[in-house]
Amino acid sequence: MKKNQGLGKVGWKLQLVVLVVGVILGLGGDWAGATETITTENLLKNPGAEEYDYGTYTPAGTTTVYGEYIPKYWTDKNKNHEFRSRTELNYDGRKLIPNNGTYFFGMNGDNINNYAYQYVDVSTYATDIDEGNGTATFSGWLAEIINDKVKLIMAFCRQDKTEIERHNTGFQDHDDWKQYTIIKQIPKDTRFIYIEMLGERNEGQNCYAGEFDDLNLTLTYPKPPASKLEVIEPADKNLNFGDMYLAGNGSTKEYNKARKKTLKFKNAGDAGTTLNWKITTSSNEIKFSTEDLSGDLSAGQGKGIDVWVENLGSGNFTGWIKINDVTINVSAPVYDPAELSLPSWQLGTNDKVNVGKNQSISLYVSVSKGISYPGAKAAGYGWKKAASLTPDEITVNNFDSTTGWVKQYTFSESGNHTVYAASFETANDKKIVGKLLEIPIRAWNLPEVSNTPTGTTSWKNDKYVGVKGSSVTLQSTGVTKNNDSSESIAKFIWDLNNDWSNTELTQTAGQSASKS
Repeated sequence: MKKNQGLGKVGWKLQLVVLVVGVILGLGGDWAGATETITTENLLKNPGAEEYDYGTYTPAGTTTVYGEYIPKYWTDKNKNHEFRSRTELNYDGRKLIPNNGTYFFGMNGDNINNYAYQYVDVSTYATDIDEGNGTATFSGWLAEIINDKVKLIMAFCRQDKTEIERHNTGFQDHDDWKQYTIIKQIPKDTRFIYIEMLGERNEGQNCYAGEFDDLNLTLTYPKPPASKLEVIEPADKNLNFGDMYLAGNGSTKEYNKARKKTLKFKNAGDAGTTLNWKITTSSNEIKFSTEDLSGDLSAGQGKGIDVWVENLGSGNFTGWIKINDVTINVSAPVYDPAELSLPSWQLGTNDKVNVGKNQSISLYVSVSKGISYPGAKAAGYGWKKAASLTPDEITVNNFDSTTGWVKQYTFSESGNHTVYAASFETANDKKIVGKLLEIPIRAWNLPEVSNTPTGTTSWKNDKYVGVKGSSVTLQSTGVTKNNDSSESIAKFIWDLNNDWSNTELTQTAGQSASKS
């Protein structure tokens, strides 16, 4: 057995000096002080023995079953149950507890020495390492209460794990925890860092002990250049477009688009950086002058995109634009243009205004909903005869502009027709087409009318005859000309003096009428 040596191996005063000045080993280079740097988190797995697998073992030649706490992620050289997670260690009246946490690494057993190791993959940092811009800092707490020796080893390895260079703390032999640190510039081609806890017998024949806790491996490298998104316009990150129109037709869309604003931003980051930007919005009603809403900007490079709002409903529009994680608020009061109604005609049972082919008809409109846009003024009416109009075709130039609320039309072809009417209003020197009024028209081929009666009338020698002061029986017949099963002749009107300023007689179809 090893001889017993008390905790006071090193004088208290001397021990304080060692703690202050004797624990940082091998500082490599001063490049890190010349630029802003980044230091990683601890790259070691299970650095304080807190993670373990529990198992049992029975030494050869015995029947005694022992419990064991095997630290995870570390490889034990001897694999003979001597490397464990321990909560305490007692020897010859001396006791060691964890420096931090619940467990520490304990290497104890009958071998001359033992070690546990871990390879740390640092290939992620290969660029900085190969440019000579990486520093590794390895530290840990060491103790040894049975007078053996312990040390920490850090080695830099290539991709195939062959060593490039190796560094260590030197053997230490003290009763209580003390921290040691190795700082080295990482050599080119390093892809793994090898970390080892080594215990070696110092005296005695049958066993040795070594304790380690709170190991820490970090890399330090220059902070990479950073891109930075800067919104130039709007500087306050609020896009208020002011008064807008309900975007129900081409003219209101043009009006809203003319009130566009420019969104400007740039990469205000470090030289040599690239800003990856992307625009998203809260609504499809927010429109942009380009479909390319993502891209890259080099340092100092800017981008300008026109923005406007095409709201689909009246009221106050609110939304947002995001460039990466920067939010720009969007707002605009939205107003409806004026609306019209058709009071001059009562629609027929076919829900249309009915008119004879080649006959003139005058259509009258009136305003059913007035102007609501602040400062807008009435600017007449627009009329358009067309089979259909898409919303984008509803523009001022696509209407027959007139200041009157009445329009006369003649339909030279029978069948269904449509006349569109809208009020015009002017806002900020731009003319706007109001809500579209659709007027359905049916032009009919006039029936063929005959004076020849079908029943008993005052008809003789192809004419009506009678005695002055006596009643004359009249009857007209007719044939429809539209090949429409819904069509029928309801009545005939008679103008006996042929001036058509006044019709003197009305005859129901199929019946006769009398006139004195």
